[in-house]
Amino acid sequence: MRFSTLAILASATSASALSKSCGTFDNMLVADMGDGDQKYVTLEGDQLTLGQPEIWNLTTTVDFATCSATVDFSKSDKPEQPPCPLEAQILQTGVGTIILEYTDKTGTISDDPDYPLNLWTSTEPLPNVESCLIFDSMKFQDMHDGDVKNVELNAGGQLTMGQEGIWSLTTQVDPITCQATVDFSQSTKPDQPPVPLIATVIKASGETSADPNQRTMLVFTDPSGELNTDSSYPLNIWEAL
Repeated sequence: MRFSTLAILASATSASALSKSCGTFDNMLVADMGDGDQKYVTLEGDQLTLGQPEIWNLTTTVDFATCSATVDFSKSDKPEQPPCPLEAQILQTGVGTIILEYTDKTGTISDDPDYPLNLWTSTEPLPNVESCLIFDSMKFQDMHDGDVKNVELNAGGQLTMGQEGIWSLTTQVDPITCQATVDFSQSTKPDQPPVPLIATVIKASGETSADPNQRTMLVFTDPSGELNTDSSYPLNIWEAL
């Protein structure tokens, strides 16, 4: 299902002016990086509804000032619930996708209230229309592996990733698509995927001026179709810390 990015952007602009919206989407399919499955998300007014048909459903209220909501999964029938309520913030990326970023403000899971614990992302990106990011070595949270990687993207388009003393890999980013082929078999990384993946470098930010922080992310997809027949389907996301 393709949603209207222009409609969401227009709604976000309206939010800035009127403080009455954080976008609108109806029954949007999202990929859950933590659980490795799919959820459906609807945002109508300030009501955010999450769930899986015939399994569980939960509705919570979005704070227009921050485009975030407290999500208490214990109020639903969701299997494998986190031990505390989480905060979900609605983000938009430079490739037109919507992301729900989950953090723990209670300190139960992480002492850092801004540490990204999980990401849900819509599954239909648009062509990149922005210049590729450049950044020095930063730590990234790997949502699939549950650990931290070091990543650098220099001005020459060389993307270097790894874990100090364990593995390292450098690949070239296409300056038009901001994508790179990542063949983990060319490294000593443990638990490698069976095929090379495409890593797309994106940025994401909140819908309102209350959240000026830009997130840098790597979204991994499989062009071969071995892991997912949809070559644009997000298999994993790394987010800079």
